[in-house]
Amino acid sequence: MITVKGDTFESLSRRAYGSESGAAQIRKANPGYTSPFLAGVTVYIPAQIGAPTNRSQRTAGDQVVVIIGGKKFQYWNEILITRSIDAPPAIELSAVWEPSNKELRDVFRPFSFKPIDIFLGDKKLFTGDMTTATPSTRNDGSTITASALGKTAILSDCTPPASAFPLSFDDQSLDAIAAALISPLGIAVEFEAGAGAPFDRVELQTGDQLMALIVKLAQQRAVVVGETVDGAALFTKADSTGTPVAVLSADAPPVLQIDANFNTQNYYSHITAIAPTIVGLKGEQVTVKNPYLTNILRPFTFQADDSGNETLQQIAEAKAGRMFANMVSWSVSVATWYKPDGSTWQPGETVKLSGDTAMIYRPTVFLIRSVTLAQNQNSRTATLNLVLPGGFAGVIPEALPWDE
Repeated sequence: MITVKGDTFESLSRRAYGSESGAAQIRKANPGYTSPFLAGVTVYIPAQIGAPTNRSQRTAGDQVVVIIGGKKFQYWNEILITRSIDAPPAIELSAVWEPSNKELRDVFRPFSFKPIDIFLGDKKLFTGDMTTATPSTRNDGSTITASALGKTAILSDCTPPASAFPLSFDDQSLDAIAAALISPLGIAVEFEAGAGAPFDRVELQTGDQLMALIVKLAQQRAVVVGETVDGAALFTKADSTGTPVAVLSADAPPVLQIDANFNTQNYYSHITAIAPTIVGLKGEQVTVKNPYLTNILRPFTFQADDSGNETLQQIAEAKAGRMFANMVSWSVSVATWYKPDGSTWQPGETVKLSGDTAMIYRPTVFLIRSVTLAQNQNSRTATLNLVLPGGFAGVIPEALPWDE
């Protein structure tokens, strides 16, 4: 927004949002600026937390609608939409690249961070910003591939604005710390999980990126950081005890393909959390033993920063559970976007899967860590990334899929 002489943060908020309620948000998003303003100053106006979504360009049924920069974009020929319980959503969209088309040149302008919304009929699937648009020229023509990430992706790239420092928190819980760190960037915070015990002291150093600290603290409370379809930071417990939304088999429709991915490098026999050392006292420590790895010693020891000794057991268990969530996954391609109940596949739900060819020798309940919806001119498919249940909740599985 370009200022006129005499503008204040309050007047800018009235023009942008219709009230003065966003003045503090605009001030935090423009560190170093003071008001009243001179004429001609460019001020960044962040998306207002809780702002309503324009419904005018949505459609009924299950047509995929892509809106870029507030305009319906119809030139795309392939799209991938990925949602995860523990990462920002992402899309990849490809189109025929015709640089003589002025509309395409404007849409795919580099470093423009154009907002993108995607709907399936009347249901929102994605809210975010374009990050890259890469052209590719071959003998048979030119294409362009655009990528976009959810609103919370900025937390992995950026630090808080300079006006927010110094940032330290004494005896505060995860929800209060997260709100203080995230809200200045115009991102809402939603907590569906208990915040857990407060942290003794948390301090963000100049240059530290936000998401690394937030995820570190969340993992110590067995909390998962994801994102809502409206772009809010979502803090949840990955509860894998619910009823599976589908029963799948490697040998039956709608399953098309299953690929297993094993990660042995980060698989340990003993996981030990050590509390910070107090002057003159040795830090407490708690060890969780891996019941499935007893024939070799593979220890992993870490310092449980910013936490009192009373939560050390929980922190060690959370780390051990996350190890099981990361040790193996199955990528399951299915021939439909829809579950048996008619709704789309969602991360955070569970499915029961069997398949000897994938080393799943008995029907096993898995957590859907992420879902990728793919559409091209010929088909729609979904890819479910499945992990062992309980890992994100700090729970060691009762059995492994290859145990007979």
